[in-house]
Amino acid sequence: MEDNKEKQQVVLMNDINDEEKPAVTFGEICHKIWKGKIPFLVTTGASALVILLCTHYLYSKPARTYTACVHYTFNGASSETYPDGSVFDYLNLVSYSTLNTVKSSDSSFSNIDVDKMVNKNAITVERTAVDYTTSTGVSATSYAANYLTVTAKASYFNSDTQATKFFTALFSVPQAKANSIYESFNYASNLNNSKTAAQYDTQISLLSSQYSVLIGTYQSLISSYGDALVVLSDSSTESLSSFMNDVSAFFTSGSKITDLQKIVNAKGYVKNYDAFLLEASSKVSAYENSITLNEATIEKLKKDFTDLHGTNTNIENSAIESKIAELESQNASYREAIDAINRQITNGSTAAPQTFTDLLSSYTTQLQTYTDVLSSNATKVYEANNMVSYDNPNVVGEYKGGLNIGAEIGISVIAGLLLGSIVGYIVGNNKEKTAKLE
Repeated sequence: MEDNKEKQQVVLMNDINDEEKPAVTFGEICHKIWKGKIPFLVTTGASALVILLCTHYLYSKPARTYTACVHYTFNGASSETYPDGSVFDYLNLVSYSTLNTVKSSDSSFSNIDVDKMVNKNAITVERTAVDYTTSTGVSATSYAANYLTVTAKASYFNSDTQATKFFTALFSVPQAKANSIYESFNYASNLNNSKTAAQYDTQISLLSSQYSVLIGTYQSLISSYGDALVVLSDSSTESLSSFMNDVSAFFTSGSKITDLQKIVNAKGYVKNYDAFLLEASSKVSAYENSITLNEATIEKLKKDFTDLHGTNTNIENSAIESKIAELESQNASYREAIDAINRQITNGSTAAPQTFTDLLSSYTTQLQTYTDVLSSNATKVYEANNMVSYDNPNVVGEYKGGLNIGAEIGISVIAGLLLGSIVGYIVGNNKEKTAKLE
């Protein structure tokens, strides 16, 4: 009993003396933490992990947003239309229907809550401000519908990779629609109608229009995209102008087709005489009305010329004279057509010879071939130029809100070390006190 009392007195005196000692040094703190190194390491690791998870999932991720900028190049995109003239409403990009379609397209998107995303307005789209310089050198900003910025809350995605994949699939929707429109373009409507035409003049007129479609479409493609090279089935290439020149050369710039009409007018060939008779009277009346209107216009133009220049015939007015010449040429064509109809009525049913129908058939077949080639070429050129480009090669180019992973780790490690040090110090200090008591 005496010995125990003496030990307690010694410890008590030491504690009293400790209170009189100066503050604990950094070295003593580190020494005591080292004494409790196991609790220090366990607490540091565990708390750092918990803090990291809490910081990421409870703070950073709910506050974080993904942003991506996209640029569309299909025909009409900048003026808010698709290639067929239908409306390209960029707001539909983040509609429930579009988002749900994208979600359904890939099983890896099954966790994305589209309903909540839309209801909470967690995904938005807006036109992107694009800076440019005008022709006069003035800086300006445009907001075209084919430059878009989409922003979405990061909490709806389980990773950056999934977000990038979802955004990519979302941005491909307008592009895919434009491609489907390109593929649906019908370049053969005139040709198809010509095959059921009741009369030769109608059939030939439609074939002539089909030729114009071929040449006009190639010219439009070259104007928009340059003289692009098209890859053929044997991997060789041929330019658009080469295809166009083939069409023009075969039909001698279209004159071969119009020559057929001249033959019909001269010979009075009738494809369906009964149908011809039903149409003849109305056609003649239409031509005569057109002639009358043109003659009235010609007289007015001549009066305008006299009012401007008097009776001086040496003065030229190219605009008026050109218009008069155009109207007179039209009237000559109308009178020729009336004469042809009258000859056909007078001659009765005049069937075209085999040589004529064979020639007409061969031209139709050749136009069909050229039209099929045009359809393929146009689709290839359109789709090659229907691109989706991004401001950032990784699609998702900007992260806003919350902390980045580096900051999260840094905060977690520092906080873990602090908590671990406190626990380690307490455990180490208790160990020293226990050792003294023993």
